[in-house]
Amino acid sequence: MTIEPQDTIVTAAQRMIEEEKGPLPVVDAGQVVGMMTDRDLVARVVAAGRDPRSVRVGDIDIHDLVTIRPDADIEEARRLMAQYQLDCILVVE
Repeated sequence: MTIEPQDTIVTAAQRMIEEEKGPLPVVDAGQVVGMMTDRDLVARVVAAGRDPRSVRVGDIDIHDLVTIRPDADIEEARRLMAQYQLDCILVVE
């Protein structure tokens, strides 16, 4: 489940609800360029008083991308999550 920079915030929120997913990888031209969380929606759109129908995913400051390989050890995942204060981490090959 992914979202694209040109998608609206409403589309992102609907996708999160429909798919029961919190963070969504932001994909541009086939490459993962960041992560958008439900907290991003609240803090950077709703609390900021912005119109979610007109704001695009690419208009908000999404998280820097932190990834880990599937063969990495769990301690490396824990270290990265602690270092970047993440609740989850994207696993990519």
